[in-house]
Amino acid sequence: MPLCRKTVTPRALAARQTNARKSTGPRSAAGKQRSASNGRPFSAGASAPMPVRSMLALEEDPGEYQHRLDELLAAHRPANPAQRMLVEDIALLRWRKLRNQRAQEGLTVKSLERLERDRLQQEADMEKQCSDFSQKKAFEMGMFNIPDSPAKFKELARLVEMFLDAVQRREFTEEGYRLMASVYGPEPSTRGLRILTAYHALADPRGEGLAEEAGTNEEERASAAPEADAAGSEGDPPAENAEPTFAEQYYHDLQLDLLEERRDINEKYLTYLQNHVPSIASVRSDAITPTAGEWPMLIRQEQSLDREIERKTKLLLYMQWAQRSGRGNGGPAYTLKKGEAD
Repeated sequence: MPLCRKTVTPRALAARQTNARKSTGPRSAAGKQRSASNGRPFSAGASAPMPVRSMLALEEDPGEYQHRLDELLAAHRPANPAQRMLVEDIALLRWRKLRNQRAQEGLTVKSLERLERDRLQQEADMEKQCSDFSQKKAFEMGMFNIPDSPAKFKELARLVEMFLDAVQRREFTEEGYRLMASVYGPEPSTRGLRILTAYHALADPRGEGLAEEAGTNEEERASAAPEADAAGSEGDPPAENAEPTFAEQYYHDLQLDLLEERRDINEKYLTYLQNHVPSIASVRSDAITPTAGEWPMLIRQEQSLDREIERKTKLLLYMQWAQRSGRGNGGPAYTLKKGEAD
């Protein structure tokens, strides 16, 4: 029966030629490596085909594996295909051991990332405790009196720094006093009361706060004035030794109290973090500590690979010894006795 040949039209032929030009083969380095290994012949004296696909999937370098194999071949110098296969097996086992060690490192990094996420989540939860308080309620109670949280300490540190900066610039306003009073709340601490009193006295545009304090010692100052004038005329006491005014004393005490307030806020914040948030050092220590789950399995796998590497290495050394001593490769028949390979 004659074969039926199908006639190809010029249009179909042009389409096939166009499609053929698009088939340029692999373009990436990984694709070229896989393509090069597909047609590699394998004989008794040739190297075993590398697991290129799995290496590339794991972002490993097949060239590094080939380099390690060449080093083992140069070290053991296999004399026949059987010995060469053992060297190739040892190379693969050692490569899998490197994978195992990378897997252990991966578990450590994974554990570190998990613990760090937990730490950040814990910080976020504590931040939320403060954000749950409305601004109105926080100012009614006073920032110092709401539950502790990182947000609370950060805001207090910011406000105290703002108050201290205003005092150093000698800017005392009624608005600043009202903000300071809302921060300390209706029941301020002893230091807070001193800060509020001093700031209010310095912010009073009429000076009534200072005049009330000064009135108690007005007579003493009046009686001491002639003596001071006489002393000043003689020139004995220097001007800088004169007692500071009430305004200067308020200003000095207010600065000291705000500096102490800032220091205490920072110390309380650090103590709070130590009690509620694990430190970076403890997180890292936990991350490198072996835990249940995948870690014991990887350790058992590594030990199994070590035993297999040792067994095949002993077998290779024995085969080379048997060949040199004439017990193999045409020599008299010889059976490996128990423990002789050791």
